[in-house]
Amino acid sequence: MGKGQKWDALSLAKQELADSDVVTLGLKKGTHYGEVDVSQNHLTAKGLDPLVKFGIRCPELRVFKAFKNQIGDDGARHIARLITSCACLEEIHLSHNQLTGKGVRIIVAAASNRDKQLSPLWLRLEHNLVTEPMALLHELARDFSVCGRSDEWRCNSRHCAWKRRIHVPFLHMQREPDTSDTSDTWTGWQSKTVEKLFRTYEDYDWSYWPEPVKPKMLRVEEWNGDPEAWSTADTKANKKEQKKQKEQKKEQQKEPIEWDTAKTDLKTVPNNMSKDEHGPRETEPQKSKDVKKESKKERVKAAVQAAVQAAAVPAAPVLPSERESEAFGWNAPDLPVDPAWDGALQLQYMLVQSWKLDALLQAKEQTVPEDAAQAEACMKALDQIVEDLEPERQWKTHAFGSMTTGFGLKGCDLDIMLRVPDAAQAEETDSKEILMKLRKVLLGKPEFKVKEVILSARVPILKLEYQTRDVDISVNNFKALANSKLLAAYAQLDPMIPEFGTAVKLWAKANQICGAPDGNLSSYAFILMAIYFLQVASGDEVPCLQEGLANDLEDLKERLGQDDVKSWRPSEVKESRGLWNHLAAFFAFYSNSYGPTCRYEPFRWGEEVVSVRLGQKSRALNVDSEEFRALSRRQKGVLHIEDPVDPSRNLRDVFRPGREEMLQQELKQSHKVFVFQAQTGMIPEVIPESGPLIQSRERRFRL
Repeated sequence: MGKGQKWDALSLAKQELADSDVVTLGLKKGTHYGEVDVSQNHLTAKGLDPLVKFGIRCPELRVFKAFKNQIGDDGARHIARLITSCACLEEIHLSHNQLTGKGVRIIVAAASNRDKQLSPLWLRLEHNLVTEPMALLHELARDFSVCGRSDEWRCNSRHCAWKRRIHVPFLHMQREPDTSDTSDTWTGWQSKTVEKLFRTYEDYDWSYWPEPVKPKMLRVEEWNGDPEAWSTADTKANKKEQKKQKEQKKEQQKEPIEWDTAKTDLKTVPNNMSKDEHGPRETEPQKSKDVKKESKKERVKAAVQAAVQAAAVPAAPVLPSERESEAFGWNAPDLPVDPAWDGALQLQYMLVQSWKLDALLQAKEQTVPEDAAQAEACMKALDQIVEDLEPERQWKTHAFGSMTTGFGLKGCDLDIMLRVPDAAQAEETDSKEILMKLRKVLLGKPEFKVKEVILSARVPILKLEYQTRDVDISVNNFKALANSKLLAAYAQLDPMIPEFGTAVKLWAKANQICGAPDGNLSSYAFILMAIYFLQVASGDEVPCLQEGLANDLEDLKERLGQDDVKSWRPSEVKESRGLWNHLAAFFAFYSNSYGPTCRYEPFRWGEEVVSVRLGQKSRALNVDSEEFRALSRRQKGVLHIEDPVDPSRNLRDVFRPGREEMLQQELKQSHKVFVFQAQTGMIPEVIPESGPLIQSRERRFRL
């Protein structure tokens, strides 16, 4: 690590982790971690596998520590996969394990297959079970670019005096297994074994240090378990055969064909011709490919015609009013309605998307009392557990999330927050430590099934299962609690609001553009987009409810338990035009597809901010305005969604490259789908209404 460089470290050392515990940690997605430390535990190759998979997903991983565990030669393959997959890896610490010479050779051979790095890979392999370590070191130096740190002054983790690519310092310091231990399992670094220095550096003749040969490039997936398969470069016979094949291939490519140099232009050579020093050369006929294209086009046309006939389109479809059709772009001139249209593939896509959206919206079920009863039972069971977790702190539980806001579906997850009444104690609380303590307690409770602990997330989460219902537990997540309170207040204004917001969320999930772990906007962000549309461009004039919200975090902690919804009662909301008209206008608003007579201004992508906190729209209000000075990452040309509870948080931060463009494309395509549905009479009437699944108890944060 260079001077001034820093990276985040995931430390799971001294946690007494076994292989079964690693699965519950929830290390699935890659992060920005530069160091992963799982040392001084009880891990074997089985527990090492998920850790290596997590490390591969960390693009900036530089240090991997797994010393003082029970890793043997069967875990060497996992380490080899980590080495070949992580380009930034600089150090691996595997001392005090059960590796033998076979495992060491596998790891070193995998390291030699890496691209040339600026600094050598630092491998700590001492205090394992390697017999004749100095002889092994000599073989490794002969077959690979390895240095045993012969010059302790000029060889270090950043530099090698011999210009080698791999450092294996202290390999001579090995141990012998304790033969007096008759137990079936070896306890690893905790056993009282006798260290034996087979040979010291002073005993070894360093005058002869062989030049390394080019190692055989063999992928880890091709390894058959034989360490000799990693050994040396190809034999002379193989090299001669490869050279002969290259010469034959080169001669075949040089066979000239007759062509007219005066009439041929290399820049206009057809796609089925290749250029070389003798001119264009025909590679393969194009006729078969043309036949394939024609047959595929015919099949698509036939499938679309059959699909349109099966749709049973009514003879007199019910269309929107003429004013709405022109304003919201229902009659877009560039959209086809004739089944025999040449763009059969796009029409087929519209049909499929129409039916998929219809099926999703019609399958939306209203929340039932059984779900609420199950959630209440889960909350009571957790209350009894957290009271004994740390009695001096008096932990309390609070429900939040889609289950309490009115935007949830049947069977949705239950989100629970643990909090300490004392604000000073809440600031000093380590959420990761509390979740690990709670996990150990819940492992002994038969009614709860611990699934995983996600410590690498922005907000650490403990995932459980209670009677087939998924439960997510976080600690002191006050902002999420305030978000739920705000959304619940909007849901109480009119039944149309949660119905419309849920429809937008379902649309996003149907098109696979929803979900922060996948680099897309979260469901919360899509609901904010829906509410902002209702505020500024729907005609319903949904009011802004931010005046009654405790924006300050300390104020929010003080007001926990008070019923603030009463102070948020707005003026009467105008009668809505219906769910499907709202969806069509929503897509037209965000895709800039309004008709010429529409009285609303479309969303200015890249300049305008989706701000439910302000709930207003004007030309003067853009990303550079004083109202959004606290908003992070305010560059122009991209989508901005402000968190109404935390105005400094920009919900677009989760976007991965290309995901924002995908969202824009789906908005435009969905608007075309709704035009097609309106013109063919395929739009259903309504979907079942939704409502809050559970109401928080009096002593909690009532929504």
